[in-house]
Amino acid sequence: MNSKQALKIKVTYNKETKSLKKLDTYESLIQSVQKAFGSSLPQYFRFIYTDDEGDNISVSCQEDLDEAYDSMESLKLILEETSIPFNFPSQMNCEVEL
Repeated sequence: MNSKQALKIKVTYNKETKSLKKLDTYESLIQSVQKAFGSSLPQYFRFIYTDDEGDNISVSCQEDLDEAYDSMESLKLILEETSIPFNFPSQMNCEVEL
């Protein structure tokens, strides 16, 4: 059993940080972030966190979120604006269509 398991999440956007309870689904993360930051959010965004090795890891679906929870004791997500809609329900699985 892995001893690491994130229990809460901090999300930072535009120098503002919000603390959220652990959310079970990527969709609920999106909804909570939209509620927390309101109209200040960009239309398209993605999440990034820095892992224990100092690498920036993107979180753009449920599988990514589960991996982040399993590998981090405290999950600190940076929200960054993108030109690709990572934050829409049709993009919430990790499968890539070619």
